[in-house]
Amino acid sequence: MDSLVSVIVPVYNVEKYLGECINSLLCQIYTNLEIILIDDGSTDSSGTLCDHYAEIDNRISVYHKKNGGLSDARNYGLDIATGEFIAFVDSDDYVSPYFIDRLRQVQKKTDSDIVICGFTSFDDGTSLSCITNETDDLVYQSVSSIDALSNFYNDNRVMTVLAWNKLYKKSCFKTIRFPVGKLREDEFISYRVIYASNKITYIQSKLYYYRTRPGSIMQSSNLKVYSDYVLALMERRAFFKSKKSTKKLLPSDTDFILSELFVILLENSKRFSLEEYKEIHGFFVTTFKERQNLQGLPWRIVTYRYLPRIYSLFVRIKRIIKKRK
Repeated sequence: MDSLVSVIVPVYNVEKYLGECINSLLCQIYTNLEIILIDDGSTDSSGTLCDHYAEIDNRISVYHKKNGGLSDARNYGLDIATGEFIAFVDSDDYVSPYFIDRLRQVQKKTDSDIVICGFTSFDDGTSLSCITNETDDLVYQSVSSIDALSNFYNDNRVMTVLAWNKLYKKSCFKTIRFPVGKLREDEFISYRVIYASNKITYIQSKLYYYRTRPGSIMQSSNLKVYSDYVLALMERRAFFKSKKSTKKLLPSDTDFILSELFVILLENSKRFSLEEYKEIHGFFVTTFKERQNLQGLPWRIVTYRYLPRIYSLFVRIKRIIKKRK
């Protein structure tokens, strides 16, 4: 018998999508699964559907709990999971029949702590047929934890940050849990989990199907999405500064943070309170000054050329916020 894989599925008011998600797990080519359904206080029929599927297949375990949010549900699953490996699947998404099998195959070949696959996004109301089959070549590349962290700043950023397109050794989460009450929760822990790993492997196959829908948190304009994201960036930067091996990432991290903060402040100038603006602006200024010291004369020239324009923009944003009061 191959190693047990625990698949953690947080469930909250997804009666429309839950059957498709669970069926895709029951159809996995890799069969030694522990499917953990966490009913996070659903007010629709999702909890009942979970119980129904548990009666169909004994690999499914259902836990009903008071609503605590996605992070709390994932942490609940981590605390009770018994598998040697962990995978997360969101209950409004679904996966290829080869999702676990391919990830596990590569994990065995490479002895990786984390294996990351590609994903395909699709709009709610449309459907995708699984595009992966058993004849597809397994193309993969293994990297160190630092090299994986450097992918936060290139085209591989999204697939590196996400929690659900991966197979993890359970030991990756020995001391790490998702931040309860925070949005953009993956941003808070992905770098910590990767840093604690020795080898991370990427495979090209798109094995996960991510549904985008208007009612989801990530598709909303909830201001907390932005404020929590900024907090995650602050914590990541402090973490990288505290570790000798990650200090070489600081120039790239700084440039990424500056560009993100600039857009966030610009696009939400009419929505942030003055206190929120001051906190984010302060982080921007501190990071900007640190960037000057990280890379000599060329960056100083850029600073002197563009700093007056940036300062003028922030003054205008601050005035807009004050006028609302």
